[in-house]
Amino acid sequence: MIHVRQEAFGCIGDSGSVMVRVIPRPGAVVIEGPDTLCAGEELHLHVSGPDTVGYVWHTPQGTVQGDQLHLPEVSEANGGLYISAATYQGCSGEADEHLLVVHVPQPPPIAAEHRLCDGGAIAFQVPQGYSDILWSTGATAAGISVVAGGDFLVTANDPNGCPVAASFTVEVDDCELVVPNVFTPNGDGTNDVWAPTGGFIQADVRIRNRWGGLVHEGDMVRQPWRGRHHRSGEPCADGVYFYEIAISRSDGSMRTLTGYLQLLY
Repeated sequence: MIHVRQEAFGCIGDSGSVMVRVIPRPGAVVIEGPDTLCAGEELHLHVSGPDTVGYVWHTPQGTVQGDQLHLPEVSEANGGLYISAATYQGCSGEADEHLLVVHVPQPPPIAAEHRLCDGGAIAFQVPQGYSDILWSTGATAAGISVVAGGDFLVTANDPNGCPVAASFTVEVDDCELVVPNVFTPNGDGTNDVWAPTGGFIQADVRIRNRWGGLVHEGDMVRQPWRGRHHRSGEPCADGVYFYEIAISRSDGSMRTLTGYLQLLY
């Protein structure tokens, strides 16, 4: 109760009284819930406190009321700062802030369609940072080698922990085995390397100069010849070279090819 009276020029007026009611300020709140989610997952944030107070939320999508905040499926737009405070008869308590990060799932970057030469192989790889990898072949390694056609699927958790998947199809072609007879390793970006093409998984080659000296050897699948000596690294001279290639196919069969190629600059 507050009593009030007016005084002026030594005169005192009648007194009056005013009833003042003090409303207790609500206590501080603590928001509980996840800090990070993947797009499509459920969001559930809540605060606790007496039943006699209300709660107001300020979210990236606007203001809502209640002691709980629920979104069945979050999107990237739902990421941001969430603020909540208790309210009681017009008075607000100390607010709490909660930052939510929403990650967009990142499927492995594998194209949907691929062509495979019969007898060859295609390597598929999930990038570094993915975990819990499982291919439809049963393999759990980061990469697999496919030697037959079909439909394939890989599932994993992306670098942010979001579950992702990629599906792809491999179709088999009957490719002709081609061994080039000339190449020009002059660095112009055209015809700079020499290697056979076709359906095989390994192509071990030996290349000799006109005097029988070995200038290059190795698997052409791993490393084509760039016209340099395999030991010195120096460019080989213009001329005709003799090659011998041992071709291995995915079915276990092998064949040997011999012939001549010309190196030009």
